[in-house]
Amino acid sequence: MAFTVATSVAAQEGNAQQGKKLPGSVVLNDGTLREGFIYRSGKIKSQKKVRFYETTAAKTYTDYKPDELQSYQVADAYYRSLPYEGFTQKSKVFLERTLSGKLSWFTYYLYTKDAKPQEYQITDASGKKVTIRDEDGESLSGEIILLRDNNDQLNMSSVKVLMGFKTVMSKYLSDCATLSQKIANKESGYNVLNLMKITEEYNNCFTK
Repeated sequence: MAFTVATSVAAQEGNAQQGKKLPGSVVLNDGTLREGFIYRSGKIKSQKKVRFYETTAAKTYTDYKPDELQSYQVADAYYRSLPYEGFTQKSKVFLERTLSGKLSWFTYYLYTKDAKPQEYQITDASGKKVTIRDEDGESLSGEIILLRDNNDQLNMSSVKVLMGFKTVMSKYLSDCATLSQKIANKESGYNVLNLMKITEEYNNCFTK
């Protein structure tokens, strides 16, 4: 069972301006910033590596993997190198920031098997409409990773969060006491299905 981003279940596989060199930058592990151009890949490939060019006309490039960078930016998309993959979820991957704040959301994109077979209508050579049933379709979905501004990370797809949301989340957001208490008390509107509301309330807790 995984906590997925509801709006990304039917997300397109491609990114905007995919296949082009776009202005961007990379931050190396030692903090060095390199500005140049980045080849825009699809959502899945963007998590595995980033292709960096010094100039838009350059023929040579450098491919960086998640363990070689702190982060990278391509156009208006920002990626952080964070531990998420593997059995222990400690292998680093580039995760796209999908909500920015004191508490940010990062999204890990993956393919999932469609829960129900999909049916499509096509027209055959004779002009007759034929229904095709796809029994093994896949959709692109996204899993949410929370990251506080102190780099404290919480993976929403982990079993401990899904099975003990009120305990884990109230502790994770304990520096906003009123919100933490609402979650701990399981007040209406403060469960795992209200993550956006909880995030907004947490961020507003520090803007007054």
